[in-house]
This record gives sequence, C-alpha cells and structure tokens, in this order.
Amino acid sequence: MRKIWRRVFHERRNQLSFALVIVFFTAAMGMTAWTLFQYRAHNRNLFELQDSGARIRYYDEVLTMSARMAALTGAPDWERRYEGVAPLLDQALARALELSPASRDHLDQVDDHNQRLIAAERQAFALARADRREEAVALLFGGAYDRDKISYAAALKHFVPDLPQVSLAMEMRLAHSLWILAAIDALLFLVIAALLLDAFRRQAQYLIIERVLREIARRLVAPGQHSDEEIGWALDEVTDLADGDYGLLIRLGVSPSSPTRRVWLPSGRADQVPPMAQRLLERVAVQENPVQGPLVWPAIRHLSPEACPFRTPLLAAGIESLLGVGLDLGDGIRLWLLIGARRALGRQATEVPLLESALELFSRAIATQEHEERLFRLATTDALTGLLNRRYFLDKLTQELKRLRRSKAGAVLLALDVDFFKAVNNTHGHAAGDRVLKHFAFTLKASLRDIDLIGRLGGEEFGILLPGTDPATGLTVAERLREAVALSPVRVQNTRQRITVSIGVTDLDAKDEHIDQALQRADQALYAAKGAGRNGVRALMRREVVRQPESEITGPVQS
Repeated sequence: MRKIWRRVFHERRNQLSFALVIVFFTAAMGMTAWTLFQYRAHNRNLFELQDSGARIRYYDEVLTMSARMAALTGAPDWERRYEGVAPLLDQALARALELSPASRDHLDQVDDHNQRLIAAERQAFALARADRREEAVALLFGGAYDRDKISYAAALKHFVPDLPQVSLAMEMRLAHSLWILAAIDALLFLVIAALLLDAFRRQAQYLIIERVLREIARRLVAPGQHSDEEIGWALDEVTDLADGDYGLLIRLGVSPSSPTRRVWLPSGRADQVPPMAQRLLERVAVQENPVQGPLVWPAIRHLSPEACPFRTPLLAAGIESLLGVGLDLGDGIRLWLLIGARRALGRQATEVPLLESALELFSRAIATQEHEERLFRLATTDALTGLLNRRYFLDKLTQELKRLRRSKAGAVLLALDVDFFKAVNNTHGHAAGDRVLKHFAFTLKASLRDIDLIGRLGGEEFGILLPGTDPATGLTVAERLREAVALSPVRVQNTRQRITVSIGVTDLDAKDEHIDQALQRADQALYAAKGAGRNGVRALMRREVVRQPESEITGPVQS
C-alpha cells in the first residue's frame, strides 16, 4: 500500500494535478474563512449598533428629565448629572455612525434635533441659575421644545428600524457567499478524491503489470526456459492483463535471409482461438508491415474502412477490438504482438506500454531460443545434408535401446552407402559429390516418416532408425528406399547422374548390450549387399540372415 502511495505522488502528472487542485482548494478555504470572519464581525457590530441605539434613547431621556427637574427644583445636582450624561450621548451617536455609515442620513437628523434640544436645555439651566425658574419651566415644557422632542424621536425611530434591514441584507450576502464557497469546497474535495482514486487505480494496475512482467522476465530469461510452452504461457498472462480474449505472437521474416513465419498462441487458451480469428490476426500482422507504431482499434465497429481495413472480417470473426505493437528485429525480421477482444477495450493508455514491454521480453526470449536452436543444430546436425550427425544419431540409438528394454516395441536399423561415390568425386569434383549427397538426403527424408531418424555417419555412409518397426516392415522400407534412390537421378554438370544405394538391415534388440552390436550387424549386412553387386538390400537379424545366409556375408567392400 505504501508503495502505491509513493508511486502516486512521485508521478509528475499526478503532482501537477494535485498541486493545482490543492491551490484552488486552499484559496477556497481561505475565502470561506474570511467570509466567516466577516460574518462574525457583522454580528458583533450589529449587536453593538443595537446597543448604541438603546443608549441613545436612554441618554436622551436622562438629559430631558435632568433639565426639566433642574427647571422645576432649581437643584444644581440635576445640572451636574446632565453634564455627566451629555458626553455619553455624543459618544453613542458617534459610535452608531461609525458602525453604520449607511445610516448617516438618519443619524444626522437625530444629531440636528439633539443639538436644538441641548441648546434649549442649557438655556433653561441658565435661567434656573438666575432664579428665573418660571421661564425655564415654560421653555422646557413649551410647544417648541416638544416639537423638537417629537422630531428627535421620529428621526431616532427611523434609524432603529433601519438596523435589522441592514443586518438582514448583509446576512443574506454573507450566507450566499458561504453557500457558494461551500459548494466550491465540496466540488474541489470530490475532484481531489476522484484524482486520488484514479491515480490509486492506475498505480495498482501498474504494480500488477510490473509483477507479472517481472515473473515473465524471470521465466523467459532463465536458462533453458525459452521453449514454445514458456512463450505460450507468457502470452497467456499478457492476454489476461490486456483484458483480451485472443492473443497472438508472430515472427515474420520478410527477407531472403529470414523467410520463415512462426506463430505462438496462449498456451492456456490456444484451443479457444478460432482458426478464422488466428488467420485474420496473421493477415493483420503481415499487412501492417513495416511497423509504423502501435495498432489501436479499441472499437472496430465504430471505425471507418479507411481507419481499419479489416473491419468487416474482424467483426465477422467476433473481434470487436484489437491492440497490437510491432518490433523491428533487423535483417528483415519483425515481431508482432496482437491482442483481440470480443468487446471494446477501454484502457489503451495502459495496455500499449504493457504490450511494448512484453514484446521486448518476447523478442529476447525468441532471440535466445533461436540462438540455442542454432547451437543445437550445429551440435546435432550435419552441415552439408541437414541430417543428424554421427554423434547425435548414435545418442538417439542409445536412447532407443534403453526404451526397448522397458517396452516390447521393436525397431529396425538401416546402414546405407552410396554406390560408387568416390568415382563421382574423382570424375566431377567434390562440389558435384556434395550435390549428390544433398540430393540423396532429400530423397531419404521425402520417403520416410517424421518419427524416423536419419544420420550421416561419415562420407557417403548413412544410418536410419525406424522406431516401432518389425523386421519384415523394415525390409520393405529398405527396398522402397533403394528403389526411390535409383529412380531419382541428380543433375551433375548438365547431365543427369543416376545413383544407387546399398542397404544393410538389422533389428535393434533389447538383448543387445550396446548399440555397437546392432551397428556391427547392420554393417555386415551392408557389406553383403555391396558384395552382391550393390544397389541391393541385405539383412542380418540377431539370430538369422534374411535373403542370404550369414556364411555368405563378406567383409568390407571398397566403394
């Protein structure tokens, strides 16, 4: 899990996406905090403003009462109380104006009426101090003072109802801003969550891909693990990772030096790949040569014939999508990896790098496999004829002898010698002799089963092992080979040269202690055939000679 998180935050694309989202998210959260701060400050100011309005009304009543009591009683304490409260009223008015600049018109009217009332009240104090209280009372209880008092109260009454309206308007604006910011924050949070989920999913997929590719690399690169079975297993794994139904790996040789074509199918589902689908995938690989880049057909049904030349046959074969990557191996050799599916594929950004990485592993495994095959051929085959060389043929004889000791099945060994071969070399040269030997080898391979083993034992001498063959059938096969060689002349220096072969036949018996015994019997039979005039077949079984008594078999005969 920690590895996935490390990969998520180490991917540059993820880093940029997260950085941008976090910047916007931080900005939105900052704006939200600032709006909340403003909201709290507004509420605090509103409370203070309401308190200022209440104080203004209270101080006004205190001043009016103090002035009238001073006029009625003439006591100086009322004037002193008045002078103590008057500054408080001025402060309350100033604070209200500071808290609510929008209510300046109403507050100015309140202040104007307040100043007229203060002027009348101070005049009344002066009259009271001059012992003219009747005049002072008449002034404060007269019609002019009452009118100013009424106007003052009316202006104050207009100011106080203004406060809830101002507060409500501001609260509506703040609430609207908070809702918008909350929606932005929620959206950004969802974006972050989606980015994290997508990055986590991709990285988890990458880890799965890496693990499978490491396992493929371990198994394919390991010594001796480059077989077709291992390649088929790896192809099966890659097909599953790519979410495909069909997989095909094809090696194309498009030059005279590499004319072969090899095809690998997933080992676990090779029988599930319809022959038609396989042929189509091969055609796609051939037609798309040379490699121009990844082949991405995620939804073939929606592609035009120009974009997908195989649209109709692929759909008919049930292939709805196709992904492919090619690799140029040099010397005219190309390697294609194709993944087909019966539905549309949706993660091409992931699958294409996967296929490219897998194709690199396949190319290394195939190169190693072909190198090992070349080394094996060099170690086991004759360079001139392509048949098994003497050492490998004798090893196969030894293995067959061990098998015979475990089973009752029989086997027949043939010893062959091209008649008068030295005369061909002396007359026409060694190049002509080589042509004769290659033609002879071709004739033998064309006349035998795939399970039969043919080896060149040296010069013009050859050996053939016929597994699961009884002596009578072995004699029949030997006679057929003799006839096929005699009826297949080879062209030598613009002439058709007829060649013949002498063949010795013996059974490979489980009672033989070593293959040398069987080889000796086959050689004796061969010498008998050559002694009888060549172009013939003679047999020497373990207990009897067929067609000729053992006493008549002579020693080596010169070619």
